[in-house]
Amino acid sequence: MPDCRDGTAALGWKADYRLLIRKIGCETLASDYADRPWHISLMMRSFFDGVSLRDQAIAGGIIFLPFATLVILAAIFMRAEPIDPRAIWGCYVADGAPALSVEPNKIHILDGTHRSLSYVADYKRTYALTVRPALQLSSSTDGQYSFIDGRGIGYFWQLLAAGSDDPRSLRSPDDFGGRIRLVTTESTDVIYVRSADGSPCR
Repeated sequence: MPDCRDGTAALGWKADYRLLIRKIGCETLASDYADRPWHISLMMRSFFDGVSLRDQAIAGGIIFLPFATLVILAAIFMRAEPIDPRAIWGCYVADGAPALSVEPNKIHILDGTHRSLSYVADYKRTYALTVRPALQLSSSTDGQYSFIDGRGIGYFWQLLAAGSDDPRSLRSPDDFGGRIRLVTTESTDVIYVRSADGSPCR
């Protein structure tokens, strides 16, 4: 087995990386160098040998400016379209659960307790309502649901498309199907659906 360290010194720091491995014929050196972050610096230094700093800057701009432009454009055009809260307003019902009246800035829980929640319609990985305070549905022994005090300061209620219970299917506000998913204290899903005539909330 050749002495890898001596071979490296003999060829010098500016030697081409591949030529260095080929001339020494040392497989151990190849794997060892691949694990070291400075071998990239060695290759780049060899690539720019004899090139002025001005030309290096120009070359770097030519290489990286188009990529940076693509990243900026992607951030602008791929940003989720905000959802208009007016598209969510209405009366929502679910089996065995109190009706919810979603109004401007408030969600009224129609269970006789006169409680309400504040909300913000937003996009956080999926379209959702950020509601406060932390009231969560919980089932009772008779299979009915009621809102009880939960943990934290609030919850995310995910908005759904018409034909899917997967929040990721709601790709734009136009796909909102008048359905909201709540997670109960038992970690089950309850789907609220907007009433066509709003009578349960009158």
